[in-house]
Amino acid sequence: MPRVCLTKEQRDAAADQDYLEQLSKGLRIYQALHRLNAVELSQEINLNYRTLKKLLDIEPVYIPACKLRKVMEAAGMGLTQLHRREVQFNASTGEQL
Repeated sequence: MPRVCLTKEQRDAAADQDYLEQLSKGLRIYQALHRLNAVELSQEINLNYRTLKKLLDIEPVYIPACKLRKVMEAAGMGLTQLHRREVQFNASTGEQL
């Protein structure tokens, strides 16, 4: 049965949950590709181990902006990856940037 969001707050909460799930999945993929345990991953992206575990367990956390870029790029959600996807999309559709 599809998930139905009736109010703006419910839609926002669902979008936040989806984003956290995507971030967790991206971090787990990065961890597997580089064969890192959670401690090594937390050291590599310069994030507290407990904060990383919360992200992996799909729990909301507050991350300082100075650390957010590194976490997003490790999860495959950074600006460079987003820009690369946009360029690939535009190249495949023939659109000009």
